[in-house]
Amino acid sequence: MAKPRAKQKRAVENDELRHRLQELEDTLGAIRSGAVDAIVTSGPAGDRVYTLEGADHAYHMMVESMNEGAVTVLTDGTILYGNRHSGK
Repeated sequence: MAKPRAKQKRAVENDELRHRLQELEDTLGAIRSGAVDAIVTSGPAGDRVYTLEGADHAYHMMVESMNEGAVTVLTDGTILYGNRHSGK
């Protein structure tokens, strides 16, 4: 028969695992339902952002369809993005 201390330790470990599983299920549910736009991971090269498909679609539609010019520029002057000029 298991010692009371070992039994208590297993009970704590099981509770922790149940909590972690619930957290993972909640995360997957949020991703599947579209409540998550991007995922950030940390690694040796620093943080990386992964945008999920379709997450930026509404933004791009707005920027591409507006009559004003829009541009994203780095501090060194590199242009990352510029929308088309409609000429209207």
